[in-house]
Amino acid sequence: MRSFNGCTPCPALEYGRLVPYPSRPVLEVLPQFRGDVKTGYNLFQRDRFDQFVAEQYAAGRSLRELGELTGRKQTAVRRSLARTGTPRRGRGAQPVGERP
Repeated sequence: MRSFNGCTPCPALEYGRLVPYPSRPVLEVLPQFRGDVKTGYNLFQRDRFDQFVAEQYAAGRSLRELGELTGRKQTAVRRSLARTGTPRRGRGAQPVGERP
């Protein structure tokens, strides 16, 4: 085993060893949003999408989660929030003490 800067690495932490992390659940597209993007959506569908995104984002869902639930990219979710005037949260997870 080679030393690095005078330190000998621990044999249990060998390079390339996989660390088991739990996988995150992948959300399914909700039925009311299936097929919207493929067929091109009208103003009623866009308003329904905007209302859903604003409500769910205010309830604490992330941009990624909303994108998965609606079958759209995070960019579309961000634009929807901008259309509705919903203020965006900062990056990263909320501190533990501030979670609902």
